[in-house]
Amino acid sequence: MATEKELLKDLRKWIDEYLEADEDVYRLQQIISELSKGGQSPSLSFSKEFDDAKQRVETALNNMRGIQEKLAKHITD
Repeated sequence: MATEKELLKDLRKWIDEYLEADEDVYRLQQIISELSKGGQSPSLSFSKEFDDAKQRVETALNNMRGIQEKLAKHITD
């Protein structure tokens, strides 16, 4: 079983990943908004990049939740 220190290290890693991915999603949303205002639509590769960034956010959130559950169990044991 992972130690509390290891779990906290993993949690910090996923928080950093979440923040980076969330920043990417925000940046890409701004670009999509500007394109839409100009009557353009994003390219397929751009749309894929946006979808990938959203998936990274979801993955990071899920991993953080899992680690939080392990920490809670570790603390209560």
